Amino acid sequence: MSTTGRDATASPGRGDDPPLRRVIGPRLLILFVIGDILGTGIYATTGQVAGKVGGALWLPFVIGFAVAILTAASYVELVGKYPQAAGAALYTQKAFQVPFLTFIIAFMVMCSGLSSASAAARAFSGDYLAEFTDVLPSTLVAILFILALAALNLRGVSESVKTNVVLTLVELTGLLIILTIGAWAVLTGDGEPGRLGEFQAEGTGSALITSVLGATALGFFAFVGFEDSVNMAEETKDPARTFPRAIFIGVAVTGTIYVLVALVSSLLVDYRVLEDSSGPLLEVVKAGGIDFPPKLFALIALFAVTNSALINIMMASACATAWPTNASCPAAWAVSSPGAAPRSSASSSSRSWLSAWFPPERSPASATPRPSCCCASSPSSTSPSSSCAATASSTSTSARRPPCPCSARSPP
Repeated sequence: MSTTGRDATASPGRGDDPPLRRVIGPRLLILFVIGDILGTGIYATTGQVAGKVGGALWLPFVIGFAVAILTAASYVELVGKYPQAAGAALYTQKAFQVPFLTFIIAFMVMCSGLSSASAAARAFSGDYLAEFTDVLPSTLVAILFILALAALNLRGVSESVKTNVVLTLVELTGLLIILTIGAWAVLTGDGEPGRLGEFQAEGTGSALITSVLGATALGFFAFVGFEDSVNMAEETKDPARTFPRAIFIGVAVTGTIYVLVALVSSLLVDYRVLEDSSGPLLEVVKAGGIDFPPKLFALIALFAVTNSALINIMMASACATAWPTNASCPAAWAVSSPGAAPRSSASSSSRSWLSAWFPPERSPASATPRPSCCCASSPSSTSPSSSCAATASSTSTSARRPPCPCSARSPP
């Protein structure tokens, strides 16, 4: 039984790499999932969702929540069957055994990370930063933001799960501030509840459905992140049992917070104001009846989007450095800076990703592995040792395996 359990969680082709320590328990994993989902999405896309659908901006988040639950159910099923690092790429390889298709999926995963980082850069350089300074153009700030995070990543930024817990609590604090402001507005009679049912759609007929679907696509972006948590399967205690609970709880908690934040935003601020702002939640803080310092909330938001961008850049770089042993990827992608410190769990995970995606092809000479019973003293030996036949006989009898080919080899 112990051997079976070990095989179920081992990464194929890990080779000489040391196994990852299983240090993530159920509570840490739940916070890790929540931290992966929270961040740029809700802090930056609320205004864009409002511009698509109007005052009823809570509806796209509800639909996105339902889609995220269905997607999470698929990941829960797959991570229970394949508790290994690699995520979507691993599942594609297991299902189709087509390396090129696996590469396309992996490449899309990397591109999603870069797209998320660029969205975070735009949010960072917008109204949140403008609370402190507006000397530099926003485009230049976004470029410098990405370059700074890339420089940190190049030096080998190591991130532990306990650090992620702290970052998650900071991000949650900003959203809880929004919910507190909303609760105060409801109790004091502020806000306009009539906005919650307003739909803004140009044209007639299917325009309403189109606007809701477009807003839902933006709203679902806020839920992206939980699928990355499956890459921690090899560092999680009892992943087959822990992941289903952690993913569903994480998606449920963030989904509930997102819907409530959307309701508060529409209740206190007109959707046109939200649409025109790159820091929509900052507008909610300013419009609330509580005297909360906008600069403090802007600092929390900057911290949240920076964390999201850094995580996505690290994920994308780990993907890129893992691919070059595949013939369709340039070897230059694996080049590291001289003396660069290896990534801790990220490097181990990336190695296991590639071994799962593109198993190395054996040459004809090494296609059949050397039998374990062959114990010749040197590679140049042409005859088996005296104990080889006895070992083959006992192996065949006890384990019901074919006899060792050494015993049937004719002497020279």
